Amino acid sequence: MKISLLLCLVLALLSSIGCKSSGPRSSSSSHFVECSSDRSCLRFDAVLRCDGDYCVDDEGERFAATGTSSDVSSVSGDVSEPACDPTEPLEKPLELGTLLLVAEDAEGIVYAVDEAQSELRLFRSEGQTLVPLEIAGSGQSGDEVTLTVRAPEGVFSLYFAPRDRPTTALLFPGEYDDRMIDPDQIDADEGERLSLLDDAAIDGLRLGGLVSAIEVEYHAATDSGHRIAVVRPERDFDYENFRVFFTADEDEPLVERGVIEVVRAKDGGSTHVRFWADAERADAYFPVTTDGDRFVPGPDASLTLGADEFALSRLDETVDALDVLEFLCFASPPNGWQQTDREPPLDPRDTEPSGPDVSKGPSSDAGPGDGSLSRARRADDDAGTSADAHDAVDAGSPGQVNDGGPTSDDVPEIQCAPGEDWPRNAPDERHRVTGVADSQLDTCTESGDLLEYSCAVEIVAEGQVPGEPVPVANGDLQSEVVDCDGRCEAGRCDAICPGDGDPLDVLSHEGDRVVFRTARDSRLYDCELIFDQSEDAVDCAVDVAAGDRSFISSLGLKNDCTGGNWGNIGVCFDGDCSAEGQNCTYTCQFAYE
Repeated sequence: MKISLLLCLVLALLSSIGCKSSGPRSSSSSHFVECSSDRSCLRFDAVLRCDGDYCVDDEGERFAATGTSSDVSSVSGDVSEPACDPTEPLEKPLELGTLLLVAEDAEGIVYAVDEAQSELRLFRSEGQTLVPLEIAGSGQSGDEVTLTVRAPEGVFSLYFAPRDRPTTALLFPGEYDDRMIDPDQIDADEGERLSLLDDAAIDGLRLGGLVSAIEVEYHAATDSGHRIAVVRPERDFDYENFRVFFTADEDEPLVERGVIEVVRAKDGGSTHVRFWADAERADAYFPVTTDGDRFVPGPDASLTLGADEFALSRLDETVDALDVLEFLCFASPPNGWQQTDREPPLDPRDTEPSGPDVSKGPSSDAGPGDGSLSRARRADDDAGTSADAHDAVDAGSPGQVNDGGPTSDDVPEIQCAPGEDWPRNAPDERHRVTGVADSQLDTCTESGDLLEYSCAVEIVAEGQVPGEPVPVANGDLQSEVVDCDGRCEAGRCDAICPGDGDPLDVLSHEGDRVVFRTARDSRLYDCELIFDQSEDAVDCAVDVAAGDRSFISSLGLKNDCTGGNWGNIGVCFDGDCSAEGQNCTYTCQFAYE
């Protein structure tokens, strides 16, 4: 029996004065914080649960409050707060890495590119603050670097060369990863040449943090009144950023719980979220199934509390659905994030701009056009097969996440035997790729793209036809970041291309932009008109309307159709297009419902 409780009992017997304990409390000898429930521990950082009358961390170690006994007592008392809103935006403070570029446009807006943990980042000045922008893709050819940037006003590209000591920096509207850039041919109608500055030019500016909106990963309840909500930042997250809120009584607030682990099965979606519920282990299981080619919530979701199991019913998994609930949170969000009053940048996929008017510097007045929904392939070299194009990204780099997929040799293996035929990896299946001195597993990056490994090759002339160039493996590995529109799962992403003759339904049409639905893919085709056959009766900008039926009559694909701009389609609206081939030709990317 604890000394404090024994003393209380003696006093009660002698004077009939009752003693009442309210938590959290602190032991006078150890400063360990005592508790009666998880709720009692909420106001302390890094404390996950109440166990054995003490607040303990994720290792089961008792939590000792810092400071003197008076400091400890100042945080004691019953906890009915802190009430919180876990759907409010979060901000992650940043530190500047190695500066590669500081430049200024004609309006005095400053752009700074740095490298931190092998990742390139772009900051743009807003007043006296350097604000981080989302890099949708990056490419390097020789010593030339192009960044495709998703900003609130739209997509634009920044080019600079040489990489380490730039002498040229250019801005372009839209994404320019697939074209060769000649800095000497730039003109004001196409882009803007930036003025290079010394690194000291940003000394007086504040470095802004990364601001992210919140995504509701799971929201479910049992018939017995249990309710669970799992949330995470939309940007730059991994499973360490999952936050679990749980209550056993639907009339009580949802209390934040310590997360034990998040495990995603190798089907790419079924997930166990394991957490502490008042010193008891809990396991919320959310299975998935497929509807055609996409994941949808599966049956038999369940909640296990100790030896008891309950059926879980999935609820509305939107931020609005959580706004009507009450929550109690830990003292601070996990893993470096903090609450913020700043709103996250707008997603240009919602506002449909194409990019800044670079003749005037970045502006929120940019109009609609190409690139608003697309993401660029990262770090491609000229031929797409360079073994060193991604030397900065390896299996242990911070840009990768624990995606919950298989991490051992239970996935198909590709052997890169020197001199053997070059086996090609495919993005829609996870592989382990093994060379002479290295073995790597396909995985997902923090941005939701695919870090895909394959065999590095060399060209020999020993094919069936004498002198015919033949690619063969050389025993080394190479890697490529494949654009998955941020939807990589368990080391793979969907690679579903349109097919010749596929029927298309027009969902919407505005000017040169059309959104199609197809039975082949759960994703929508978001397309922009690039050619109108003048010899037919169809005016592609006027005659196409929502509800029209059509079919694909020609294809011009440029990748595996995993994300970004995947190529061109010729579409026939006018019954028989055999003479013209197509009425309209579009360049397309995916959109999502």
